Amino acid sequence: MAVGERIRHVDWARRTAGDIAFSADVRLEGMLHARFLRSPHPHARVTRLDVSAAARAPGVAAVVTAADLPDRRYVHHGGPLSDRRVAARGVVRFVGEEVAAVAAETREQAEAALRLIRVDYEPLPGVLSVDDALAEGAPLVHEDRPGNVAFQFKRQYGVPPVDGAVAVTKRARFRFGRQAHACMEPGSTVARWDAGRGKLEVWTSTQAPYFIRKEMAHVLDLSMGDVEVHEIGVGGGFGAKSKISDHEVLTAALAMRARRPVKGVLDRDEEFSTTKCRHAFDIDLESSADAEGRLLHRTARIRVDNGAYNHSGPSVMGYGAMLLGSQYRLDGVGIDAQLVYTNHHPGGQFRGYGGPQVIFALESQVDELADGLGIDPIDLRIRNANRAGDTTLAGWRIVSSALVECLERVREAIDWDAKRARGGSGRGVGVAVAVHVSGARVYEGAERSEAGVDVGLDGRVRVRFGGADAGTWQRTMLAQVAATELGVGVDAVDTVMMETAETPTDLGAWSSRGTYMSGHAVGRAARAAADALRELAAGKFDCRPEDVELAGGAAVVDGRRVAIGDLVGLSDRQVDGELRVEEAFVTTDADPFDPVSGIANLSATYSFAAQAVEVEVDRATGKVRVLDVVAAHDSGIALNPISVESQIIGGVTMGLGAALGEEMVYAEGRHANPAYLDYALPRAADVPPIRPILVEHADPNGPYGAKGIGEICLIPTAAAVANAVAHAVGVRVRDLPITPDKVLAGLIANEGRRRHRARVWRRPDRWWIAAVRWGYPRGLHRLLHTHGTRLARRRTAPPVAELRRPT
Repeated sequence: MAVGERIRHVDWARRTAGDIAFSADVRLEGMLHARFLRSPHPHARVTRLDVSAAARAPGVAAVVTAADLPDRRYVHHGGPLSDRRVAARGVVRFVGEEVAAVAAETREQAEAALRLIRVDYEPLPGVLSVDDALAEGAPLVHEDRPGNVAFQFKRQYGVPPVDGAVAVTKRARFRFGRQAHACMEPGSTVARWDAGRGKLEVWTSTQAPYFIRKEMAHVLDLSMGDVEVHEIGVGGGFGAKSKISDHEVLTAALAMRARRPVKGVLDRDEEFSTTKCRHAFDIDLESSADAEGRLLHRTARIRVDNGAYNHSGPSVMGYGAMLLGSQYRLDGVGIDAQLVYTNHHPGGQFRGYGGPQVIFALESQVDELADGLGIDPIDLRIRNANRAGDTTLAGWRIVSSALVECLERVREAIDWDAKRARGGSGRGVGVAVAVHVSGARVYEGAERSEAGVDVGLDGRVRVRFGGADAGTWQRTMLAQVAATELGVGVDAVDTVMMETAETPTDLGAWSSRGTYMSGHAVGRAARAAADALRELAAGKFDCRPEDVELAGGAAVVDGRRVAIGDLVGLSDRQVDGELRVEEAFVTTDADPFDPVSGIANLSATYSFAAQAVEVEVDRATGKVRVLDVVAAHDSGIALNPISVESQIIGGVTMGLGAALGEEMVYAEGRHANPAYLDYALPRAADVPPIRPILVEHADPNGPYGAKGIGEICLIPTAAAVANAVAHAVGVRVRDLPITPDKVLAGLIANEGRRRHRARVWRRPDRWWIAAVRWGYPRGLHRLLHTHGTRLARRRTAPPVAELRRPT
């Protein structure tokens, strides 16, 4: 049986050999190269835009501005709150916003043509923080959005606390900064306009071909049938590629205008600074509990940096707010949340979808409540954990939950009780939990997934599925499902994804819906194909269809066998030598979000996780080193344990980055660390041992008992690290990332400066920075100016061999 087996990626050999083609690898005859002119200002009025010189430049085939495109807003960037058009129209609202695009014979010619475009800007006052944006009389990012508030979510779930019941209350402000997706593959798109067929063909790095097709058709005034998305490798997504981006539309518009194929590939700094990022959250949180440790009430004031436009911002904030009423059993939650426009580049979908930000605050405060009550943090969480059969205050119906078991498993695995007793020694342990959807019903059609399964005369099986595998092992999972139902080996299954002309409709990989929705859809299609094969075998063997077993690529009855490919030849339903079946799965267990009540069962089922972390904190430098991570996850039955464990390890690593280093830094509206060199991603040497624990219990709604895993694995990590640091040295850091400077400031505040003398120079990675800072005003700059270029010159390397032409 393929489902449940430890099977490595079906593309393993091709991936390790570098044989997977990505968008940047596509080569088409006559292909041009696109580059994009971007705003240098966070907020300015465009008073003049002249592209005539660029259009005449050598090698240039097309130039596009907003004036050349239909005046339409994107469909899915904020739904009814959609506020963004393709390229700037009269006003730029963030540094890096697209103003024009050029297609030329070479990338260098396109870059040269950009420099010929004449743009006059009238700088406008900008708002570069949430506080500035909400200040009375603040400049407006959008003239039609008063107060710079893009969306407001104000709800009271349940009831307020009863007087006299509260034993302890904790209040604090928490901050989770902006985080970059940092996909290994930057945004890249190839587009070709086939004038003969009237079709726009697209190869692009996306998690959701459906949305590419729908958005391009809308903003370019085409029908969805006129847009064909082709299969191509996707080098990571994490939410960045779940929706369309401007470079994709502009590349397509250039192709249509030039009547030639066009390739647009973003530079790394463009990928960092202009594509969507994680929204920054500021959360004022107050929580209360009674003397027995029962959580009573929670009040939250949330302010979210939306950036200049709505890219899923309303639903990211709304989902995060709903988590406050769904993470635990409690009596009531009051929420006042505002999504605030600023002149930063827009936030968007990011793995966890508001969960990491809210759970960091919530789980940090649960630990503070435990301290105030004198209750072990794990015990407090167990007392208040959701169980199967619960309905949360936000309306989430919990049909399965192994959260309590997850907590018990991490307690044992990390030796919690013994290590907890040694708090304050510089080493500490912390824990945090999370809950997450398995495919939220947040868009029209999100409750539906379609798939096709074909069986050929040669006995091979082909799965046709419209989603994309962005590194989540979805292709392998689909092959396992089809192999299980049809009784063939996984190596006998081919999978076609993304090809919109060949595949039924699916909305793509986002909201942890990949396994849940596509597993059901492909399972249904494969079972329908298997039923058809059993009917054919029953006719051949003169038996009942239920007596036929499919195994080893054949139909078997009482020792008699016939290859499934031979059965296809007997079917009057075959088309071009294939038995083709298409089926749809529609979940009836999830509800669309109700914006009036704020209550909805967003998902048919929910995944749970508990993570425990051990850290060591250097009191002299404030540096935090993570020693061990144990991650217990209730994602139902693991359809492929290798892929689930891989997701957990990758997700925890991403969570550690947010906890300890990752933050997008801005200076006057400009992203100041837009490269791997400057952005503090975890390096391989930074990643500690990560021990996944799969807590497997079948979910009654999931395909083969499975639930989602892709996002929940990073949601509790930062909170667990913060709790471990607090246990190790008594410093509660509420503003991520947890940098040495913040830890040192906390130690000095707790112990006094005389008792704690911070020795920054002792940090192995900081002493040279301190030395340069000390020496620069003392003449180091003159030394570097005089001799720096000479010292920087590299000597010519000696030859390693000498080759001579044969005479």
